[in-house]
Amino acid sequence: MRQRKTGTVEYLLFYDKIGQEEVALFLRELLRRLPGLLIVLLDNSTTHNGRPIEQLRRWHRRRRIEHFPGYAPD
Repeated sequence: MRQRKTGTVEYLLFYDKIGQEEVALFLRELLRRLPGLLIVLLDNSTTHNGRPIEQLRRWHRRRRIEHFPGYAPD
């Protein structure tokens, strides 16, 4: 019998509006808590792009950040 690999759903609750720094904080927390390759799927919100996110892309090799297409009806 082959064992199936499963993913996890992680979240960090904020009570106020969030920005790029909060998104970067969440991604750093994921990197700290989860071993191995980290694949993160984000939409194209301005909070998911910018200097803090780009710094994480450059500094952390075991993470992969992918953005959904701008329009995906299916």
